[in-house]
Amino acid sequence: MGFSDRAWKAASKAMDLTKEAANKAADLTKEAANKAAEAAKAEAERQAELAKVEAERQAELAKAEAERQAELEQIRAYQEKWQNVPFQIDSGYQLVNASPASVMFQREDMTVFFNTNLQDRFVLIDYSWSGPQFETLTESTSTTHGEDVAKGKSGRMTAGAVIGTVLMPGLGTVVGTAIGAGGKKKEITDSQSDSRKVQKKTEVLTPATLKFRNMDNDRIISIVIGCNTLIDSQIKCLQIQREQSTLEISKDTTEISKGIKSLKELLDMGAITQEEFDIKKQQLLNP
Repeated sequence: MGFSDRAWKAASKAMDLTKEAANKAADLTKEAANKAAEAAKAEAERQAELAKVEAERQAELAKAEAERQAELEQIRAYQEKWQNVPFQIDSGYQLVNASPASVMFQREDMTVFFNTNLQDRFVLIDYSWSGPQFETLTESTSTTHGEDVAKGKSGRMTAGAVIGTVLMPGLGTVVGTAIGAGGKKKEITDSQSDSRKVQKKTEVLTPATLKFRNMDNDRIISIVIGCNTLIDSQIKCLQIQREQSTLEISKDTTEISKGIKSLKELLDMGAITQEEFDIKKQQLLNP
């Protein structure tokens, strides 16, 4: 094989290696570009998901705020339409579908609901409160006042200067003046402080019990609220449909039976007619 053939083969092999290297480099570049594109796509998708989540969160917040404002507007409308009492419920608020801080409304038909739960129908059947209680708060006040008081030895100053002049003129005057220097006028403040205590009585919230009948299931339920004189006066403006106890019902039944028995005796005696008996009997049965 001649030199030219060997050179040609070497050159051909070099070209093949160069081509192979170029292909590998192109493949690596393509792979890197694909990976970069995939990473950019994943990042874009992640950012889009984050933006979507944030948009949904903002929409939920806006919706919640809109619902809150609508509820407040509804409560204001109810306050203008029906009697209402705002108070703090200490226990039992779940039984009336309320919250610790609630407003109780009473419709014209005496049924009650809390806040915006218009579908609820409770009847206030009893209310009890032990009365107002007060706590005494003591406030301390302090006032400070003073005046400037002059203190010194001005008399000694004059005497020192005079004595020095008499005993030793010239030098004596200087010495006497120095002796009198200790008597220069000094300004100090004489202050006094006056303190006094002021007591104030403040009404505190005390427990009160409200009893209701749930008109949907006829259950008797109770809640305990924090009450004061103002809340008490507002509750007393509501209609309370008090229910008779078993003892009271039994007593009324006994009285009616005695009344009918007396009427029957009068009828048997001929003191009243059958028609009068029937009328009086109905009056006893339906007072």
